Amino acid sequence: MDSKYKPSFHKGLFSYLMIFFLIFIMGLIIFLYNREKVMSQKEMNNLLQMVNTQVYSAYHYNESIDSLLVNNKSLKEITSLRVTIIDTTGQVLYDSDPTVIIDSMQNHSSRHEFINAMKNEQGYTVRRKSVTTSKPYFYSASKNEDVVVRSAVEYSISFIGLLRNDENILWFICVFAIIISFIAFGMTRNFRLNIKKLQLFAKSTATGQSINTDNWKFSNDELGEISNQMITLYKELEHAQKALILEHQMTEAKEQEQIIRKKQLTQNINHELKTPVSSIQGYLETLIEHEDLPREKIISFIEKSYKQCLRLSQLLQDLSIITRMDEGKEMISKEAISLSDIVNDSVNDLHSAIIEKGFNVNNSIPPNLMIKGNQTLLSSIFNNLINNAIAYSEGHTIFVYLLKEDQKKYTICFSDDGVGIPKEHQNRLFERFYRIDKGRSRQQGGTGLGLSIVKNAVVMHGGDIFVRNRAHGGAEFIFSLKKDI
Repeated sequence: MDSKYKPSFHKGLFSYLMIFFLIFIMGLIIFLYNREKVMSQKEMNNLLQMVNTQVYSAYHYNESIDSLLVNNKSLKEITSLRVTIIDTTGQVLYDSDPTVIIDSMQNHSSRHEFINAMKNEQGYTVRRKSVTTSKPYFYSASKNEDVVVRSAVEYSISFIGLLRNDENILWFICVFAIIISFIAFGMTRNFRLNIKKLQLFAKSTATGQSINTDNWKFSNDELGEISNQMITLYKELEHAQKALILEHQMTEAKEQEQIIRKKQLTQNINHELKTPVSSIQGYLETLIEHEDLPREKIISFIEKSYKQCLRLSQLLQDLSIITRMDEGKEMISKEAISLSDIVNDSVNDLHSAIIEKGFNVNNSIPPNLMIKGNQTLLSSIFNNLINNAIAYSEGHTIFVYLLKEDQKKYTICFSDDGVGIPKEHQNRLFERFYRIDKGRSRQQGGTGLGLSIVKNAVVMHGGDIFVRNRAHGGAEFIFSLKKDI
């Protein structure tokens, strides 16, 4: 056991409260000091303004200012009073200090109280040292018709001196501080009782003792809420075994779901095989049925068939990877590919079906649009979208164009001018085996997997896809593909 002294929560919290309260008291005292300081300065300015009025009156009627300062009882009682008369250019005309030589005094036009008096009829400056006496003064100046009268007194104000002017407030602060200290001490004691309960509960749980959670009651505050949450957590831990069993069952269910998804992915790949097989079948049937074709045409058809065979081979090689698509995109091999070439190849591969259905393809994808991806999956995106459009859109034109490009991705728009897709089907359109019109879909040879393959391929390339209807008819698929994943 640690022998070092550990301060209790009660004492620590009480100390913090007292520190905060002392900071508040200090702030209040500083506020009172500043308030008293401002009031003192205003009173001093009012007093000296009265002096200025009397001095100017003597100056105006050519009376002796020195006699006024000596004989006037109210002025005589003002300690260290000094009076100066300045013309409007700042030149000193009179100063009551007998040690001052008028002709040697500096021009006062740059003094703050003089400037303010010239602008606002009066002004004052606090605690500026006199050039001639090197003592701090309070200066108050007032502008009259042709001169500025300035009076000054030695000025030194202390923190304690100002607060003594209102000792009742200081007594009130002291009494208030004592009362708050007692209240804070009582409040922190209540916290201490809750902490003790919580400590006892923690020790009981740590030693494995059986605990009846219904017997533990805490106060209705934040600390009590935390304590009750700990009780709730303990109850949940008591049912940990049941939770583990349930979790095991859920894991098995997820594994079964994963198996089903793998089977669906395999079916999706099989669906992808239809296009190259159909193309090869078409080329070979043409060669068989037309023996008199020119040699150049025959060689062209053989080359195209060979190209489709290579594509079939590549699809078969990727089959094991695609069936594990749900397990992680890092398993899909990627390389630098021209996206424009992918679109062109898809259009060329499906050229016969496009012409047969009376469609035109408006391909506006810019050339040399490079992307790092899997050629088979990227081809499946455009192959399935084209097949879907010519089979179900009831339109005549397909539009493929680059909607937006930034530093990280391309955004592609694939649309048609057909009848569009009802809104109630749009959210489920990419589900596997989902069909809008099941009868018609089967007649067209669809399996309900094409758009699911599209979405999987887009996701595997770091993008997303959504469908909406065009304003002027038809559906459009907006999807993004990351440039470098």
